Amino acid sequence: MRKLFTFMCFVLVLIGASLSTLAQRQVSGTVTDASTNDPVPFVNVVVKNSSPIIGVQTDFSGNYSLNIPGNSATLVFSCVGYEMQEIAVNAAGPVNVSLKQASVELQKVTISAGRRKERALDAPAAINTIEAREIRNTVVATPSDYLKNANGIDIVKTGMMSANVTVRGFNNIFSGAVLNLVDYRIASVPSLRVNTQQMIPATPYDIQRIEVLKGPAAAMYGPNSTNGVVHIITESPLDMKERNKSNISLGFGVRAKVDSVDNIENTPPQVVLNDEKEFSKRLAYSAIMRNAGRITTDKDAKVQVAYKISGKYFAGNDWHYDDPFEPSYIIRGRQSKDGRYVYHGDSLVLRATLDALIKKNAADADPTNDFKIDTVDNSRNFEIQNYNFEGRLDFRFNKKVDLVLAAGHNNFSGIEMTGIGSGQAKGWTYTYGQARVSYKRLFAQVYMNASNSGETYLFRSGDDIIDRSKFISGQIQHGTTLAKEKLNLVYGIDALLTRPNTDGTIHGRNEDDDDITEIGAYAQADYAVTSKLNLIAALRVDKHNFVEDVFLSPRAAVVFKPNTNNTLRATYNRAFSSPSALNTSLDILSGRLPTGIGVRAVGNRNGFTYDRNAEGTLKYVSPFYKDANGNLIPIALGDPAGATAGWNVLLGVLADNLAKKFGGNKDQALAFITTALPKQVEAENNMIILNTSGVGVPFDQAKALDNVEDFGPIKNSVTQTIELGYKGIIKNKLALTVDVYRTQIDDFVSALLVRTPSVFLDRESLYEYLLNAIDTNLSGFKILRPSLDGLYTGGVLDGHIADDLAAVGSTIPYGTVTTSDLAYGTDILLTYRNFGSVSVFGAELGAKYYLNKNITLGFNYAWVNKEEFETEGVQLALNAPGHKVNLSVAYTNPDKGIDVAIRHRWQDAFVVNSGVYVGQVSAGNWVDLDLGYGFGKNKATRVGLCINNLLNNQASAFVGAPKMGMFTMLQLSHQIGVD
Repeated sequence: MRKLFTFMCFVLVLIGASLSTLAQRQVSGTVTDASTNDPVPFVNVVVKNSSPIIGVQTDFSGNYSLNIPGNSATLVFSCVGYEMQEIAVNAAGPVNVSLKQASVELQKVTISAGRRKERALDAPAAINTIEAREIRNTVVATPSDYLKNANGIDIVKTGMMSANVTVRGFNNIFSGAVLNLVDYRIASVPSLRVNTQQMIPATPYDIQRIEVLKGPAAAMYGPNSTNGVVHIITESPLDMKERNKSNISLGFGVRAKVDSVDNIENTPPQVVLNDEKEFSKRLAYSAIMRNAGRITTDKDAKVQVAYKISGKYFAGNDWHYDDPFEPSYIIRGRQSKDGRYVYHGDSLVLRATLDALIKKNAADADPTNDFKIDTVDNSRNFEIQNYNFEGRLDFRFNKKVDLVLAAGHNNFSGIEMTGIGSGQAKGWTYTYGQARVSYKRLFAQVYMNASNSGETYLFRSGDDIIDRSKFISGQIQHGTTLAKEKLNLVYGIDALLTRPNTDGTIHGRNEDDDDITEIGAYAQADYAVTSKLNLIAALRVDKHNFVEDVFLSPRAAVVFKPNTNNTLRATYNRAFSSPSALNTSLDILSGRLPTGIGVRAVGNRNGFTYDRNAEGTLKYVSPFYKDANGNLIPIALGDPAGATAGWNVLLGVLADNLAKKFGGNKDQALAFITTALPKQVEAENNMIILNTSGVGVPFDQAKALDNVEDFGPIKNSVTQTIELGYKGIIKNKLALTVDVYRTQIDDFVSALLVRTPSVFLDRESLYEYLLNAIDTNLSGFKILRPSLDGLYTGGVLDGHIADDLAAVGSTIPYGTVTTSDLAYGTDILLTYRNFGSVSVFGAELGAKYYLNKNITLGFNYAWVNKEEFETEGVQLALNAPGHKVNLSVAYTNPDKGIDVAIRHRWQDAFVVNSGVYVGQVSAGNWVDLDLGYGFGKNKATRVGLCINNLLNNQASAFVGAPKMGMFTMLQLSHQIGVD
């Protein structure tokens, strides 16, 4: 009986399964674009009201196939950038659908906010998108020029090609504040972490769109994205409509003549600018080439292959500027851990060694030993030459897996501003290689960026910049949906490997121990509570090999969508900037005091713990106080043994002066002095910080310190932002964005500051001691006194010589407060440290009104409440204006091939404090005009005219940058497409 019952159950199950199968029906078809008839991939095709959800996505050819319950159902077709469409399925046969494109703003998509494709309107962040058509219609010298009218973006033009880009202020010269990506690849220069967009080897014909993510983004992108992300996304040759497409363009430009220059603060007057008078010497030229095509022509082939090759050349004469701190002639050389090496003929010789040889030669008066230091003309070369090329191979396997292999190279020569003055880049190259693969929501990549500074050097010092660093990164990311597709997950892991190579010129003794390894993992969950409300949470964990603790970057957002056209959001982000190679590994001996004490800039990887005795008194070391083996002996402040060491330095100075005044040698003079003056003294000590600004005296006695405090190793600088935002399309005419935010930044990384004070004898206590210690009745003193009295203080013969001796003795830096490990001996150390906390409030308003299908009006306004800050006694600057306004009018008529745009930018005055550049930038107005006309078959031939600064408003964008006037660029381009 039991076997019969089991058999009957089995039969019933089979019948049920058969009935279920009979109740289902397979539906298939193709989804195309209603305007272009091109297939639309990744369209969501879902059976309406099905539970559980029944649905699929179209493939790369727009095809889909799914089973529907019963003979009839309603299919919902939805895709980013297209209007949703519902189709009732009743009859047999294929169900083909043509989707209409949504309004321009509704079409915009982004991948940068959540590292997945989504409508820009739905993204939980403030995003600007510059689309391909806008890029094609603008003639520019560098990709950064595309961003100058974007809301909340600060562009500091420092030359015809050079610029610094940041988001919401905190700009700097030679900046890497914004994370710069090209096709998911970090594109900054390795090790230096500077964004040089003119060195990105991509042409305008490659760029599909540029996404600017404003605000901290570390939860998804990791370190150095505190100010946002600029992501350049290029076109895949597999996604072209044409089988083969070639673009070529030639450009011709001219800049206006500039007749004056703004001085840097505290510079000598009467700086004269000698700009080129001849028209032919103010020209610029460009040439661009791109060819892309499919190698496999069968779109149904299991393996599809396509390629792209492109190149660009730009040459011109840059805007002129004369820096008053740049000498007319320089001694070319390079820094090292042992001091500065200088060029002597074709060789590099340690400067101290060469000076000794020169001194010896002068003393020997031997004409056969002709030792000299070579000086060279230090005039700026304003000629720019920049060229690049890039290649790419795309593979698509079974219409599911994409593999991209890409490589590029750029060579730049011109002038680039840095935090320690401008540099002459000569053949600086940037090279990258990348491999990335994607399958559905799985993404993986590995890439390498390499830099070679060529023959680049600094104008102010004559020092070579040696950089042959590499940056290697790998990443794996995956996404999935859970909870009936209400929960969308994105998670991944990446590694960032910085491998500096400065040939000892920047990292000195750390050259073999300066590698930076950063490992991070992240996850984001986007949960649809209802069709109108989404909750988003993300967390990233990062570890830096020179930072002790792991760092957590959380992110939270609430996104409310009352309807398809409006989105409200509230977000919180915590992000960080990790220590750079300079912060951890710098080691340069930049000079020496007359007493032989070095001045050294060092990284701060271990912190500073000052040496103290059992009573807590600080210790110092002096090159004049060593044991019998020549080892330094730490001395406590106020120790008589140390005071005597400083006194002996003074006696040596006196002996030198006497020997020069009366003839004879120093040893004889010193022997005579010690018969008249005490051999030992007692005095207190003063600690004074060396003034490295170049303005004022090296040591200000009025700024003596009472103490110094230990501080820890360099760590991450933290940025936290709370933001409220609105994005909406009103009556399908007005695109409106409103963002209000508060940002707090903690643990700023300081500039290089002196952290080990110099030690001096205290004048008052030394005077009191000498007043009693000098025996004025000694015969030697009576002979010595007339030679010294008044020599240093201007006193008269009846004054006491102790006053003169104490005066000069208290000005000699004879020791340096030291750390407990004595790692750098007596050197004065400059290093980095974290300090302070500042906060800013800001607001941004953006509006774009589509008057009709041809005319668009634009308006942007950005505001921040502070431009200057003081924290822990240190002055900081936003280095960006507090108010900015952009206005634009654009006319586009694709049928007639006409594009016209006029843009106006205004910004308020602002204070600059960045590296050696301190001062103020005046308020400014700029008007730009873009004209384009396409003609011929399919408007394939195009003439473009771009006039930047139409009114020739000559002004500097930053302290130390040249004044720039009108720059006009004319471009002729042609496209050849083969179907």
